[in-house]
Amino acid sequence: MNLTLDGVLAFPATPMDNAGDRLDLNAYESLLGWITEGGVHGIIPLGSTGEFAYLDPDERRSIAEATVKTLSGQVPAIIGVSAVTTRDAVAYSRHAQDIGADGILLSIPTYYALGAEQVLAHVQAVASSTELPLILYNNPFTSQVDLTTDLLEKLVENPTLVAVKEATMDVNRIPLIQQTVGDRLKVLGGGFDPYALPAFVAGARGWTTGMANLVPRLCVQLHQAAVQDRDLDRAQQLDRALAPLANLLVNNNLSAAVKCGLRLIGRPAGAPRPPLQPVRPEVEEQLRTALAALDQA
Repeated sequence: MNLTLDGVLAFPATPMDNAGDRLDLNAYESLLGWITEGGVHGIIPLGSTGEFAYLDPDERRSIAEATVKTLSGQVPAIIGVSAVTTRDAVAYSRHAQDIGADGILLSIPTYYALGAEQVLAHVQAVASSTELPLILYNNPFTSQVDLTTDLLEKLVENPTLVAVKEATMDVNRIPLIQQTVGDRLKVLGGGFDPYALPAFVAGARGWTTGMANLVPRLCVQLHQAAVQDRDLDRAQQLDRALAPLANLLVNNNLSAAVKCGLRLIGRPAGAPRPPLQPVRPEVEEQLRTALAALDQA
């Protein structure tokens, strides 16, 4: 499948039981159906919204396999392969290729802040381990490493690297990256949904979002208005409507807030996995109000 990045790429939640203990693959497959029916252009399981860091290797493989099987070529399946060690990230990448995924997403390992040479070696090892298109995720808030334009200029020499998800909340970096690497690398907005429209205006063609679990059609409509139709008035109208929900998700634990929202719209996804906890009752009420205003609850 030709990997389409000019669109809305959804990060699905990982449904579990009400203790956050066991995966609920039936609920996961149903969730993928709901999101794809909303018109999104791709699915990226095993991101932050999907609690990838709290899943064991067998669970991660199960989610990856369920994603490819359920999507069955409707939209691209881009598997999150981030891990603390290079060895594990390579293993997840090879598994993604073996099961027929369309691409992989990689963030820089957390815990120790890596130097430039370590980042280059890590990305090179993962990029060369498969033939799958690779999206890098720049999230210095978790990795303590910022993928600067100088670093990206070196990383883009990897032929499988096709895009970077820019999540620094500085949309001015988007045109700067584009000026540095040209058309060798696409820049995706993501990480902080309140910045979606500014990212589009700055030049991002794609948007990676956990909010699409709850309002996939509205996410697609925002992208359509801002990027395809270039209808700024309509895009601003949609952006204002989505702002209360987007801010609630980003200002609370994302995966817990998304799971709460899914329950409120009649698509229960269980509890987040401990040590993560469900959102507070007052946040749940705020989510209920925000979703009701969007006719989703």
